[in-house]
Amino acid sequence: MILREAPKKDYYLYPKIKNNIWTIKEFRGFWPNIREGKSPNLIKLRQANQGYNLLDSPYKVIWSYVNPQRFHFTSSPVIWARNQICSVGGKNVNEIFYLFAIFNSPVVNLILNLNLKSEHEKDYLISTSAIKQFVRVPRITEGNQFIKNEIIKRTEEMLGLEEVKLGDLVDFSRVMMQKFDEIQVKGNNLVLCKDKRERKLSIKTKKELVKKTIDDKYRSDQLEFEREKIRLSEIKSLPAIDFDKQARLKDYVDDLVFALYFNIRLTKVGLSYAGKVKELCKNNKFYRLLKKLS
Repeated sequence: MILREAPKKDYYLYPKIKNNIWTIKEFRGFWPNIREGKSPNLIKLRQANQGYNLLDSPYKVIWSYVNPQRFHFTSSPVIWARNQICSVGGKNVNEIFYLFAIFNSPVVNLILNLNLKSEHEKDYLISTSAIKQFVRVPRITEGNQFIKNEIIKRTEEMLGLEEVKLGDLVDFSRVMMQKFDEIQVKGNNLVLCKDKRERKLSIKTKKELVKKTIDDKYRSDQLEFEREKIRLSEIKSLPAIDFDKQARLKDYVDDLVFALYFNIRLTKVGLSYAGKVKELCKNNKFYRLLKKLS
């Protein structure tokens, strides 16, 4: 059974996939790394396996076997039950970033849909063997290696946005109290209220993102605040993901992947050239078809 508390040493995490983010941030429990003996927590391998190679891979792309909405990246030591999650992994993080971008591209999404979805089947199943069968990674040459490098760079940047916490954007260095009644943004400050006393904290950067993060977490249309006490530790560790920037990066990466698949001749890459890259892709009839069928 999945453990609710972490063992004292050497264990794996059972991932909880959330489809609003690209990385794995939540876990259902723990599983000890037991590979020998008769323990009820013994890690058993499936038939036709490749040993513990995947389990030992430090970087992975994982996805739900049934009705997946995204492919996710993780560098956490994860484990799962058969027929729940599938994965590919490796030791080279850049190659896993690259595969992540390929798997999540509209091109591959359409290929998998056409080959694996059926109107007669209730569920949409994507196995590792299906990925191996239907997904072909673009051929990389000296002439397009710079595009692959840009895909890796921007994918890392895109995933890195999910590592940002409110504590990175606000100066919490002088706060001593641990619980508060209310929190809001006023001007360039994050204001914490306790017994009608205000504590102003300077927002170091991205004020609008701080405000949106606070509003999304603590406010609603009906009630100003729905909780009696707000913990400082919770505020500081609150994810502050710039979803707008992430969406722009994803769109740009998708265009770069399309350029590789359809041999679109690019001379320059970079976010400042994203518009030009898109225009070149749009000139290809398959790009327009892809957008129509997506």
